[in-house]
Amino acid sequence: RRVGAPPEQMAIILESQGSLAYDEGDYEASRAAYLEGLAAAQASGDRVLAVDLNEGLAGVEAELAELEASEARYREVLAQRRAVDPVDEAALATTLLNLSDVLRSRAQYDEAIALGEECLVLTERAYARNTLQMASALNHMASTLRSAGRAEEALPYLEEGLEVRMAVHPDVHPETAASLGNLAGVYNALGRHPEAEQARRESLAMFKQFFPDEHLYVAATTHSLGESLALQEKWDEALPTLQEGLRLHRAALGEDHPNNGYPLTALGRLHLALGEPAAAEPYLLEAYTLRREGLGEEHWFVGATALDLGKAVDQLGRRDEARAYLEESHRLLNATFGDEDRRTVQARTALLEHYRDRGLTDEAARLGVGVE
Repeated sequence: RRVGAPPEQMAIILESQGSLAYDEGDYEASRAAYLEGLAAAQASGDRVLAVDLNEGLAGVEAELAELEASEARYREVLAQRRAVDPVDEAALATTLLNLSDVLRSRAQYDEAIALGEECLVLTERAYARNTLQMASALNHMASTLRSAGRAEEALPYLEEGLEVRMAVHPDVHPETAASLGNLAGVYNALGRHPEAEQARRESLAMFKQFFPDEHLYVAATTHSLGESLALQEKWDEALPTLQEGLRLHRAALGEDHPNNGYPLTALGRLHLALGEPAAAEPYLLEAYTLRREGLGEEHWFVGATALDLGKAVDQLGRRDEARAYLEESHRLLNATFGDEDRRTVQARTALLEHYRDRGLTDEAARLGVGVE
């Protein structure tokens, strides 16, 4: 700035600055650098650099849980990359993966899967089957399928991705740790909880060799290990593991980040499973508040948390509060996933049980089920 560097040079410098701040988790600083860099790139007339900076901004928005804005920006970038002749297939594949990931977070699974499949084709063409880029695309496809409730289909993608990463990195490596964590998630979805626990432990041990305890990778894997333990009813080990996961999440993200909802919800569910609704309620209420404020009142994560919170306050005898939470949960999950999705069915079942217990026949009838 002091020497009056030309706009294109400034844009390149600011792109690097934005990327560095992003990697360090300083997303507001990253956003500021990318915005200034985008203006400089546009002033210089460098369209390719402008698209890259715009994609960086979309990634920042995704990290800050500004998912609607991130989706719109990624769609803009995708259209720009498709319009280039000749198409840069490697760059296009990256944008497809990024947009698919945001769509998965917004529960738009059909389009997310379609984009993931296109990403796989382009990635193999741009790189090769046995490359780290391909492993990332395979892992993403598996995560999307698992989120859509298609864990059985996700497993072969994960197994191939792990095989590729272990071939490229025969020693301990963070990317191998990430693949093991993804594999554990599918094992849990398939009910293979002991295998999931083992994969989580291996993943956590690897991450700890490369990152401090307060790093988000360590925090998320600690929380996930606690969930695997809870699914096996290993309560004495699950509780302190989940508490540590929450502490590490807060250290990595700050107190008010909506992603703290993951360990908070897990702790709430653990206490519900132990018949301790009074202990569950504070965790679930904090998760509900963070997600409502950080993701928006209509996000399905709010509905998922409202379901657990409704169960807790219902068990505490606060029936009117419980009804409000349970009705909100059913409305949000039904709006997002439709009437037949397993999450909507769970919310509807809980709401019907509440109506039955209170003798609310008209309300139950509006859901299409009578009260005996």
